[in-house]
Amino acid sequence: MYNIRDDKTLSQQSFSFLNLIGHTPPLVLPAGNTTKASLNIPHGAAPTSPVNGDIWTTTAGLFVRVNGVTIGPLIA
Repeated sequence: MYNIRDDKTLSQQSFSFLNLIGHTPPLVLPAGNTTKASLNIPHGAAPTSPVNGDIWTTTAGLFVRVNGVTIGPLIA
């Protein structure tokens, strides 16, 4: 399991090594609180050829690719 803590103690090298040996445990993020969210996905451009599991945001909303279908925008 990858535990990403506020002090960012898990380095990029650790990710690269674990992926190299085929080890892909779940990613566990710290709990959000009143000052920050657990995950932030900044707005950008949609992928040209999204694949299952892709998640992205644009100014139109949040999008996900599931089972060959793009779902979104998810908006308030």
